[in-house]
Amino acid sequence: MKFSTISPLVLTLLSLSACSKSDPSQLDASNQFQGKTVGHWYETLTLDESLDNSFLKFHQDNKDILLGNRSSILPETLRGLWFMDGNPVGDQTFNLASAKPGRYAGEDFSFEVNTPSTFSWTNLEANHKIIGLIAAVNLSYSFAFLDCPADVKAEREQRYGMADGSCSKEDKQFAIITPMVTTPLGQVRVSPKIAYFDMYLRPKVGDHFVWERRSKVFDVAQKLVYQLTSLFRKETKERDFHRYNFTQVLDGDGQALSSLPKLVNQVQSIAAKNKKELKDFIFYVCYQGEVGCSRNALLEGGDTQIEESTNLSDFGALPVF
Repeated sequence: MKFSTISPLVLTLLSLSACSKSDPSQLDASNQFQGKTVGHWYETLTLDESLDNSFLKFHQDNKDILLGNRSSILPETLRGLWFMDGNPVGDQTFNLASAKPGRYAGEDFSFEVNTPSTFSWTNLEANHKIIGLIAAVNLSYSFAFLDCPADVKAEREQRYGMADGSCSKEDKQFAIITPMVTTPLGQVRVSPKIAYFDMYLRPKVGDHFVWERRSKVFDVAQKLVYQLTSLFRKETKERDFHRYNFTQVLDGDGQALSSLPKLVNQVQSIAAKNKKELKDFIFYVCYQGEVGCSRNALLEGGDTQIEESTNLSDFGALPVF
C-alpha cells in the first residue's frame, strides 16, 4: 500500500495501539458467547436503490436515538446521518446522537467511535480488524468550535464563493477535532503534531449540509523531510491536507435527502470491487441483547457466530484484536 493511500485514522491507530490497553469488553457487556470471547457484536443491514431497504428503515425506525434531534448540544448543521464522502477507510456513515457535553476547557462535545450504531461499515474483513484497533485504544473524538482561521476564510471564499461576513465560534462553522485514546497512563489527547483534524461548513447544497474535513498526520516529520529534500526537488509547494466531505444524507427526522444516491453508489462500487452482494453488506457495532443486535458475533479464534438463520457473507478466519 502506498503511503498516500493510507488513511490518517489507520496511521494514528497503528502508532498508538502498541502502548494501549486492549479491552474487547468495551464492545460487549458479557464479552462471552458459548464459552468464547467476543471480539464485537454487529448487526448487518442492506443498502440499495430501493426506498424500503433495511438500512433506511433502521434509521427511520430509530430516528429519535440515532439522528441527534434529541441533542441540545448539536447545531442543526450536525444532525442527521452523514456520508463520509472520499474517506479511504471502510466506515461509510456516522451520526453524532451519542455526543456528550465537553469535559475539557474549550471542548464543545465528544463521542466514542465504538458507541453502538454510530459508524456504519462495509462488511469486509479489513474493517472488522480496524474496529479491533479502535477498541484497543478506546478511540474518541473531541470537537471544539472556534473562530474561522485566516486560511479557512480564504479557502471558503476562493473555493466556494463564501464571503464571510461572520465566521465566529458562536456561528459553529469551523471546528478542531482532537482524537483521544486510552493508554496505561489513562486517557490522553493526541497532539496535533501527530494527527491534526479540522472541518468547516461549506455552502448548503439544495436540501443538505456539507462539511469539508481536513487532516494531516505526522505533519512535523513530513515538513522536516520536505525541507531536507528541498534541494533535490523542482516543486516548491508543500503537502496539502488530506480532504474528504461529511455529506448529510438523512436529516434529523430520518428523511432521505438528494445526496443519498451518492452513498448508495459508493456502497455498490465497494461491493462490486470485492465481489460481494449488497444484502447485509453494511453493519453497525452493537451490544448483545439490544434491539437489532441478536444476530452476529465475531468470536475468539476467528469464528463468525450467526445466532439467527440468515444469509451473511463468509468472512473466513477473522482475528480478535
